[in-house]
Amino acid sequence: YFNSDGNESSMCGNGGRCIVHFAQQLGIFSGESTHFIAIDGPHNAWIQEDSIVLEMSNTAEMRVLDNGDFEGNTGSPHYVQWVNQPLPLEEIQEKGFGIRHLPQYEKEGINVNFVAPLTENSIWVGTFERGVEAPTYSCGTGVTAAALAYASKTKSQAENNRIFIQVPGGNLIVQWKWINGK
Repeated sequence: YFNSDGNESSMCGNGGRCIVHFAQQLGIFSGESTHFIAIDGPHNAWIQEDSIVLEMSNTAEMRVLDNGDFEGNTGSPHYVQWVNQPLPLEEIQEKGFGIRHLPQYEKEGINVNFVAPLTENSIWVGTFERGVEAPTYSCGTGVTAAALAYASKTKSQAENNRIFIQVPGGNLIVQWKWINGK
């Protein structure tokens, strides 16, 4: 996968879901499950009713930064910042660009996710993606990072470890499994 700036991307969660759907439509696999290899390693995927379920790689840790924001890698590097309410795309552009171009992220880049809690089990996420250098309507690795950061921050006891997520492009669900309590 290549970003619009021409550089090879790291894992693209939404791209993974799209390729699974496309492969099924082309008849490359039959049934409800498949697997593929991405830049970050192997992924399993399932087609369940009208949804594509993608198993992401294990995330070592979402680190809490001194300012209370989070940083981690869910196949792509992500910075998670808390906001009080969903932001318009113009504000995601301005704030995301500023964080993405901080000296510690300038060379490799980082995706920036803004997260606003909606209910106990739902959040809004807006993402500024490196390589695209703009907000995107959805980011699969970004909503994964946001869900894990939210669960870590709130010690969420979300039913079935599942968070409902609103993004500018629609709705997603992230479900996780803690390994060794992390």
